[in-house]
Amino acid sequence: MPSVTGVDDGGGFGVQGTSPTGSGVVGNGPAWAGVVASSVSGSGVSTFSDSGAGVLSVSNSGPGVAAQSGQGPGVSGRSDHGPGVSGSSTDGIGVVGTSVVAVGLSGTSQSDNGVLGTTEASERAGIFGRNTAAQGGSGVVGLAAGLGGIGVFGQSEARGTGVVGSGATGVVAQGDVGPGVDASSVQDHGVVARAQRTGSAGVFGQSQSGAGVIGTTNATAEPGVRGENASGGTGVLGVTSGLSSTAGVRGVASATAVGVRGESAGGMGVLGLGNGSSAFTAGLAPQSGVFGASLGGAGVFGYGAPGVSGWGTGASPGVSAFGGLSSLGTTSIPAASFIGDVVVLGSLKVAGGPKQFLIDHPLDPERRFLQHAAVEAPALKTFYDGVVTTDDQGSGHVVLPRWFGALNTDLCYSLTSIGGPAPDLHVAKEFDGTAFAIAGGRANSRVCWQVTGVRHDPSAQRNPLVVEQDKSVGELGRFADPSAFGHAPSEHLAWAADLISLRDVIEQSLRDPTEASFEGQTNGTG
Repeated sequence: MPSVTGVDDGGGFGVQGTSPTGSGVVGNGPAWAGVVASSVSGSGVSTFSDSGAGVLSVSNSGPGVAAQSGQGPGVSGRSDHGPGVSGSSTDGIGVVGTSVVAVGLSGTSQSDNGVLGTTEASERAGIFGRNTAAQGGSGVVGLAAGLGGIGVFGQSEARGTGVVGSGATGVVAQGDVGPGVDASSVQDHGVVARAQRTGSAGVFGQSQSGAGVIGTTNATAEPGVRGENASGGTGVLGVTSGLSSTAGVRGVASATAVGVRGESAGGMGVLGLGNGSSAFTAGLAPQSGVFGASLGGAGVFGYGAPGVSGWGTGASPGVSAFGGLSSLGTTSIPAASFIGDVVVLGSLKVAGGPKQFLIDHPLDPERRFLQHAAVEAPALKTFYDGVVTTDDQGSGHVVLPRWFGALNTDLCYSLTSIGGPAPDLHVAKEFDGTAFAIAGGRANSRVCWQVTGVRHDPSAQRNPLVVEQDKSVGELGRFADPSAFGHAPSEHLAWAADLISLRDVIEQSLRDPTEASFEGQTNGTG
């Protein structure tokens, strides 16, 4: 039975204790609560203090304060400046809130944090949430009702981590209209994720309709998204199961910045693999491993040794480029531009147009160009010429390089006398592996000579020039230069016709990716 029992006679308090310096009411229970208070509708215990604690309770084994309510809060604390309720413990839990069906602990504030947890332990958390359900549930859930609010906010003031999650999935975030995860850092990365298991990604983003991962940065030398793998795996992995106009990884840059940048100390900076069908002979999107398009700059820019490397499988080329309809027969917008030497290992074929060189005009280099076309022949022809001076008998010898005979066969000779006629000028002896001889010229005169040959080296013999060829089934009715025969660009060779048919679709996809689609595009051969 209680030692002191108080009944409210109408003044508002069953028991009232007042002290100018110490405790107003002190209760001591050796085995249970020192003070027990209950109320049908109001507060079981109501306290007020100008400077100290409103309620001070000390317990050696049980709760310092135990409160129970049928409908309202078990403990309600309110303060104008300090904490409404403060709990401390030497080796236990400072405040414990338990509820069968409602919230165990609730904190509300009109101008500051609803619940604030602080710890000085390096391996502990200011607020720690645990869910002991056998399946599902969340340890910590944050909900923001206002527009632009943050459900969970983590901040570290000393180069630590604002939010850390560990488990089967460390952090799961979902946004109905905004980002699932929004992270920023003043001095370091906004989001850092590491995967220990082989084959797993440090950051994996998945979306049903938008981008799986979006990264933005205001720093000129730092990337929006950066992925690193120290064990030789993938730094950033993007996967999409959407239509062909979507991308697993997409980079967008304004002004002169770079949309996607790949660097490697010894491997590939960017590797793209396209597992789609080989319907397009040119390997253009949507089958391309890497597809770059730009309305103003370079679709794909590579810098390195080499800057861009591509190889083709089957009938597809390693690199396919086009500069618009103009590159297929109208005005001069090139499909590719090179600065520096170009090395081709294999055959160089030009379909439809001439092979030209362009230089600044020697007589008017500031205002005009000079253009020449290459000499063409129905054989792998070689050309050699020079000037020889005859002796007193009008004879001479022309010595050719040591490799001349190994490279050439079917030689033809031409001789022209300079300064006067030489009707008897002729080739006295053909090439003998070292030189050929001329005779019948004027004494001590100059003679121009020219020798042509046909290559018969091992490479030429393995790849002979077939002058006349039948078109394949897919090329019947199509032209290398349709405009020359009065036909439309759509009647170009199959691979070129596909480039033309996709050009408008690609440009539209750049302007509005939600409307353009590559669905329904078929190869020109079918």
